[in-house]
Amino acid sequence: MASNHSIIAPQIIYEDRQLVVALKPQGWLSQPDGGPRLSMLDWVKEREVKNRALTGRAYAGLCHRLDCFASGVMVLAKTSKCASRLSEQFRCRSVNKIYLALCLGQPLEDEALAENYLVREGRLTRASVDGADKRGKLSQLCYRLLQKGTLANRLSALLEVKLLTGFKHQIRYQLSALGLPLWGDSLYGGPPAPENVMAIGLFAHKLSFNHPIDGRRLSFEVQPGPIWPFKAFKAF
Repeated sequence: MASNHSIIAPQIIYEDRQLVVALKPQGWLSQPDGGPRLSMLDWVKEREVKNRALTGRAYAGLCHRLDCFASGVMVLAKTSKCASRLSEQFRCRSVNKIYLALCLGQPLEDEALAENYLVREGRLTRASVDGADKRGKLSQLCYRLLQKGTLANRLSALLEVKLLTGFKHQIRYQLSALGLPLWGDSLYGGPPAPENVMAIGLFAHKLSFNHPIDGRRLSFEVQPGPIWPFKAFKAF
């Protein structure tokens, strides 16, 4: 299933009684943090209350997260049974997640595997100082070069990234450690986004998983559309 979108608010890609697959916009949280920003979890709950004319609160389950400043395809559960089974698939790594990353700089290799033992230190993800110590979690991703080009007259590259493990800010840190920081990701050394733009060059492009009830393999593919920084990239 494929689609192109200009992202303003979440858009439904697929839905049934058990789950909803939607396009998360840049600047939206995956789950509420107590602040004023909108979240995908609250959006699903409010949508269920309205669609089912409920007098109370609706259930919604978060099975994975997407960075606030990134956008792309997400799946959320509408029942606790579905949430439990989907979460188990993410834990067992039977879910296939593919991202598009728009980076400052160009890779030395067209394809490569990145491996680090990662830890969280405050707001940041870092490589463990002692390598494979008790604090560090082995984190792996592989990337493939899709296009070379420029953005704001600076050499840049569009990469396809496959996560083999899951760690907060994993793609952001590991690409930066390779000298390929994401556009908009000033936290990890990338060029800042334009004023009033809450975005980094990261897009959840493909998502595949087994339906938690009937076992069908569901696969979704979404393109970034006209959003910064992807719309500003000029391929060679």
